[in-house]
Amino acid sequence: MHEIGPILEIIASISSTLALDEILAEITEKTAQIVGADSCAISRWDRKNDTIIVLADYISPQVALPPGEDIYDVGVAYPLASYPATAHVLHEHIPVIIYTSDPMADKTEENLLKTFQWDGVLMVPMLYKGQAIGLMELYTDDRLHYQFTEDKIALCQALANQAAVAIENARLFAELEAQRETLRQVSLRLVNAQEDERRRLSRELHDELGQALTALKINLDMARRTLPANAPPKLRRNIDEASWLAGQTQERTRSLSLALHPPILDDLGLISALHWELDCYEQRFGQTIYFEADLVDTVLPPELEITIYRIISEALTNVARHAQASHVRIYVRAENHHIVAGVEDDGVGFDASGWFDSPLERQSLGLISMRERAQLLGGQLLVTSKPKRGTRVRAQFPIIK
Repeated sequence: MHEIGPILEIIASISSTLALDEILAEITEKTAQIVGADSCAISRWDRKNDTIIVLADYISPQVALPPGEDIYDVGVAYPLASYPATAHVLHEHIPVIIYTSDPMADKTEENLLKTFQWDGVLMVPMLYKGQAIGLMELYTDDRLHYQFTEDKIALCQALANQAAVAIENARLFAELEAQRETLRQVSLRLVNAQEDERRRLSRELHDELGQALTALKINLDMARRTLPANAPPKLRRNIDEASWLAGQTQERTRSLSLALHPPILDDLGLISALHWELDCYEQRFGQTIYFEADLVDTVLPPELEITIYRIISEALTNVARHAQASHVRIYVRAENHHIVAGVEDDGVGFDASGWFDSPLERQSLGLISMRERAQLLGGQLLVTSKPKRGTRVRAQFPIIK
């Protein structure tokens, strides 16, 4: 059949895209051309409101529209109860042909036929898994020389069913995207709640436990200074040890407080917080880090600043634990309508492709949490590494204006 080419093109379009408007526009135009109709429309059945909603409407350029008339009614909803012929097609799942003289013609088809001087309309149900989800209508103005033969009706039914597939695919995809967005929002709220809890614990460690330890150390130092000259040496040693332990615990508490949530991140922003983090890293591991920051006066939302900070901090932890690197480079910059942040080292590296297939490796490196953090904000995390070739971690986030 000469029609098989356009049919295959329509099926290929449905398989290659979820752009429903484009697919339905192509189906209506090609269906009209294949069967020789002057117009083709596709409508969806809204069962909840019992209406028919026009989704696509094609009219041949050769059709001369009456002055002041416009066939375009995409998005318009018509109450099904007012149009018995349309209801018959949907409820009985059978095609119906109506001509201007047919008593079965309801006022919509009859008015369109008379207004545009068309002689007939073929209404075909769009079936998906045995259920009618809408209908396709084809109009012709040449009743004498044109007949909706059984072959053409069967062809239109096949194309209408393909339109049903496209509509359901788009609906299911929209539902999936809505569910994904809901899940993303819930996950983001959980992450924000976690950050709020870390902030609260950090503040309590600093303000309450830290101050208590400071007071304890001061009291112990005062006790040591006020000891009488003939005090037992053991008592003096015990006080010295207790004072040293209080100082060590105070320092450890301060480190834990800063690790939970550095106040500088809230007060001075991401770049200052990263400078502080990298200074601490260099002092602890004796390793020089090359840091580049260029945000071109870009103001980042708080959740993005926290996410980038956590990703870089986690990547640095991996470098310290596993990389055995001589050089580390870190960058944060605005690039092609995105914010990109990365950590690169010249260490021992690892098999990144094997890592993705190994749950044990993923758990040990902690890269999954970094990737999840990036995805929650619509970003991506790319890890590139080979044995003895170093590792590159790059996070990219779209700039939302």
